[in-house]
Order: sequence, then C-alpha cells, then structure tokens
Amino acid sequence: MTFLKSTLVLFIIVLVACNPQAVMRERQGKAEVDSVLFYKKHDLSDPFIDAILSTPSDHAELHKTLVPPPAPVPRYKQIDGFRVQIFAGFDSLKANSLQYRLNQEMQDSVYIKHEEELYKVQIGDFHYRPQADKLKRSLKNNQFPGAWTVQTIIQVPITAQDTTALSNNTSPTDTVSDEFFKIQVFATDDEAKALTMLQDLRSKFGLPVYYSKADILYKIFIGKFKTRLETEKKLKSVQKAGYTDAWIVSPDR
Repeated sequence: MTFLKSTLVLFIIVLVACNPQAVMRERQGKAEVDSVLFYKKHDLSDPFIDAILSTPSDHAELHKTLVPPPAPVPRYKQIDGFRVQIFAGFDSLKANSLQYRLNQEMQDSVYIKHEEELYKVQIGDFHYRPQADKLKRSLKNNQFPGAWTVQTIIQVPITAQDTTALSNNTSPTDTVSDEFFKIQVFATDDEAKALTMLQDLRSKFGLPVYYSKADILYKIFIGKFKTRLETEKKLKSVQKAGYTDAWIVSPDR
C-alpha cells in the first residue's frame, strides 16, 4: 500500500513537470498585481496630454485669451524747451563719465543724446531760455567754460490738468487758450524798452507783435502760427534780420 502511494505521488510530480501549461491554465482569469500591495489601476486625466494623444497629428491647439496688464501711467511729457550743453564729441566713455559725475554734483537732470554720431551731454529741462542761460553762466564760471544753451525737446512732469485731458482722450494743449506757435524775440525787465521794440518789430515784419509779463520780465513775441513748419520758416527770416537769439514757443507753454 505504501508503495502504491509513493508511486502515485511520483507520477503526479512527473506529470506536472512535463506539462506546466496545465497549472498556468488554472491561474488564468485571476487579477494580476504589480507589487506585493494590491491596488486598482486608474488613468490620470490631463486635458493637454489627452488632447495630444487623441490628435492624429503631432500637434494640438489650445485657445486662451491673454489679457495684457494696464499701461503704466506716464509721469513725464515731452515739449519744446531748453538745456545747457557742455560736451559734444565721438567719445562715448567721456560722455558717460561726465554724466555720472554731474549726477552726483547737480540737482538738474543730466542727459546723453546720440545724434549725428556725436554724444551730447545736456543738463536741465527749462521752459524758458533765461532759466537755461542762468545755469549756463554758472557752469561757464566754474568747470565748463564752453557751455552753451540749446533748444531741444525736454521732459517735464505731467500735471493734474494733463492727466484729466488724457483721461478724456484730448491733447493737453486743448485745455490751453493760447493754441498757436509763436516766436519769442526778446525778454527784458524794462517796459519802455519792450514797447519800443514792439514798434520796431511791427514795422519790420508786418505780423502780430505783442508781449506778456511773467514776474518782472516782459516777453516779446511775433506771430500766431498754426503749424510748427510755418513757424520754423518765419524763425529763419527773423534770425537773419539780426535777432539770432529768437526761438519757437509751442502752444503748450
């Protein structure tokens, strides 16, 4: 009897060893696990990746509206004015060195303008020439004997009036009653001299000639021009007549 049991066990072992597929069939249909800890697998959803995988081509289109940030509120505006120029040359290093030094020593703004291959160092933002001339005299008496006044575009702070005009989509000059270009010929603190020059200029040019008083100065003007181009043409004839220091005053002064 013991012999028969041993023979049967040996037969089963040989049968399994020779036909392992019979054992594997019994395991089919059972859930497979990826590790010793059983978990149920779920796909993670991702709109971007899913769009790419579901698109037959190699790209997917995504649509999103980007809202740009609001534009910064401007702090300065550009107008015609005057500055004092102390240097003009090809040496950019010297120009930058001057600007750095003057920024440490002066309260007025110092600029470098690159025009016609020249680096120009200019100081200040002055509405009126006498203001620039005052600084020029101070610079000539100190370190810059060759300083001179130039008419150029300057930067001035935007006022509350300008801000209101811009918010109403109008130009700052629309709020000024003096809406024309004019040529300033002279400024003096002597009223009698101003009146004499008025008569002289009227006889020479046949244009409106008038003056306005600011503090102690009488400022004498020629013309009321609608465009800057027209004013520039007349300025040349005024300067040729001997008034070489004449300059253009814009409507937003």
